[in-house]
Amino acid sequence: MTVVCRIDNHGDEYPDVINSFYDLKRFDNGVRDVAIIQGYKLSRDENFHRTIDDIPHRAYLNLEAPTAFASTDNSIAEQQRFTHVYTLCPYSCDYANQTGDTKFIPIPFPYREDCFSPHDYSVKDLDAIYMGTAINQEHIDIIELMKRYSYNFCSLGHLGSPTMCGVSSREKWSVLARTKVSVAINMCPIHEMHKDWIKRNPNWDKIEAFNNLDYGYFPQFKPRVIEAARMKTLNLVKRDPWNVMEYWFEPDKHFVYWDTVEDLREKMNDAIVNFDKYQHIVDAAYQRVQDFEIDKIMDAMIKGDIVS
Repeated sequence: MTVVCRIDNHGDEYPDVINSFYDLKRFDNGVRDVAIIQGYKLSRDENFHRTIDDIPHRAYLNLEAPTAFASTDNSIAEQQRFTHVYTLCPYSCDYANQTGDTKFIPIPFPYREDCFSPHDYSVKDLDAIYMGTAINQEHIDIIELMKRYSYNFCSLGHLGSPTMCGVSSREKWSVLARTKVSVAINMCPIHEMHKDWIKRNPNWDKIEAFNNLDYGYFPQFKPRVIEAARMKTLNLVKRDPWNVMEYWFEPDKHFVYWDTVEDLREKMNDAIVNFDKYQHIVDAAYQRVQDFEIDKIMDAMIKGDIVS
């Protein structure tokens, strides 16, 4: 197998997150048969597109989907300059495949094994962690639940008084490896201005990701569930109208759902007190996530294959 041209760019992405460690340039052998592109800003750059239009296989690693719909009026059209788009959003992916020749293929959030292998997950001496921003009352309630245990609230912002604020990814992963339970919500909150942008996109109402805008969220696969699975930390995932987690993992086999804060209270306590009872779920998730390492995702992107 010969892969020929990979272009790596992190425009419009946070500088220290799981996808900033992929280093796609390490695959580049300088031959211009295949282009692999990472970075939303680069994907919209017309000058850049002119430099790769003659490359027959042009694949885009789309790690922002479906949030781009909330800031542009032609999200699908912008991506149709590529031959293949590997996207985190299977719901917009389904519709996009009906609109042109570009092949849209859903993937989970890739990770790089070299970033995780140095961390020891064999000793679980911390109970719970929430990774993300405290945006609404539900997030605050989650953090309050964790306070009865040895916990960490890891965030880039200051809302909700994080125990770990603005730390590096490597520091976060070191703590995650020691933790029994991670609480996750695979949704992105939206406001009126986001809804306005979404509705400017042609046929937005045919895209399943936006079939419930009044709910105040759309589905968004989070890297934190991959990070937790790789560190053998049990994922407690909020059940929602889409449940994007089920595209890649099975409930009660790879993770555990929660429905309300009270339900989370009971399940979190049981998992922390009786962690051994959930070891089979943790082990199964760890095995499942091996398929989502970036080198394996890259191999699929180079070949134009489906990720399963």
